[in-house]
Amino acid sequence: MFKKVYTREEIQNSLMKEANREMGICEKLRTIYDVVYTLPESEQKTNITEQLVDALLMAKKMSDRFAYYVETYHDSTGHQGRHLKAVNQKALLQKRKERV
Repeated sequence: MFKKVYTREEIQNSLMKEANREMGICEKLRTIYDVVYTLPESEQKTNITEQLVDALLMAKKMSDRFAYYVETYHDSTGHQGRHLKAVNQKALLQKRKERV
């Protein structure tokens, strides 16, 4: 299985501009960033953004590991995303791309 190696720049770009179809951990972190984005520029805002980048990187690595377990061991113990709520991906992408 191919394992994606993410750079901090890719993760930061994903945090600020991308959107998922479901409200999973990555999309929840992006919605937190959407709120942080509206804050005035400050050292605290920069710190929070860096922490969100770290958290999104961790979430991506966990997702890759779970996919590995499913593929390698045919693990079916998780919910496989069945219970995730849908989000309006098109609206989120439009909103996030407008602010850049």
